[in-house]
Amino acid sequence: MQTSKTKRRLIVLTVIAASLILAVGLGLLAPTFAYIGASQEFKRSINESGIFNNDLDTLVPIAALHNVIRDHMLGENQKTPMLLFIGYDGIRADLMPNAFKRGNASAVYRVASGVAQEGSGSLMLTRVGGANRGDEHPSTGPGWTSAFTGVWNDVHRVNSNTAPKCHTVSTIMYILHNANVSTSLSFTWPNFKTRLWNDEFISAPSMFNHGVTDEGTFNYMLTAINNGTRAIFGILDDTDGAGHAWGFHPGSRRYVDAFEYAEAQANKLIDAVLARDNFVNEDWLVIIATDHGGFGLLHDSERIMITTVFFAMNKMFSLCG
Repeated sequence: MQTSKTKRRLIVLTVIAASLILAVGLGLLAPTFAYIGASQEFKRSINESGIFNNDLDTLVPIAALHNVIRDHMLGENQKTPMLLFIGYDGIRADLMPNAFKRGNASAVYRVASGVAQEGSGSLMLTRVGGANRGDEHPSTGPGWTSAFTGVWNDVHRVNSNTAPKCHTVSTIMYILHNANVSTSLSFTWPNFKTRLWNDEFISAPSMFNHGVTDEGTFNYMLTAINNGTRAIFGILDDTDGAGHAWGFHPGSRRYVDAFEYAEAQANKLIDAVLARDNFVNEDWLVIIATDHGGFGLLHDSERIMITTVFFAMNKMFSLCG
């Protein structure tokens, strides 16, 4: 009788122990399961949208933007080459399908449709994170520095949001400035001038406009358009802040609201370009891009929804020029 009771106790204890082990295991694996599901959802949204000019197997390196801008602004042109570059910090690529459903209410849609040009534009899937997967941290400092220098962090040396770039590497803004092209860089986040590109700020302080808020950044950009500045760059930051606070996901209402507000500001800037008195004699390249995506409240890993991003431009894109 005692042996039978002992066996029953052992069976109960074994079941309890196995249940605890399973519960702990599932708890540890829960984040992995969540990521797998989110990754599949991200890929499905991108693949089924039909709006991108490339696919997840042919991602364009974000560093390619440097040459696109350089070739347009410094190449041969019958009209005066002009540039409007609008950065949305921290926007995931899978926000684009719903943006396209909004039609002309979306600045990305207008740019990808070829606004300010006679032909059609491009919406490209791009990648951040270095020449090889994981080489570069997917954050604001490395992302924008790679976009504007045309090289990865193994060359420009910006490995974080506070590391200064190598002084032998120049951003496209500084290159244009030194080529006597009137250039304006407006931004909300101060580290662009105080940390990352401080060497260029010291050399050309008039090129840098710290807006403090996104509204201030927008106003600097609008003024530059109206004043005839030829190369206008601006980076709006509230999109990234909303992701960190409320989640980087198309289902996060506050994140989407911040994106749509940035879109409204971008549309006003585009309208200001179209309203210029000398517009008919100008050749405008308009680009909207981002520096990283996000997952949860962060962008601290190589996850696909963090390192796979986008840019839109109002001309056809080609890596071959």
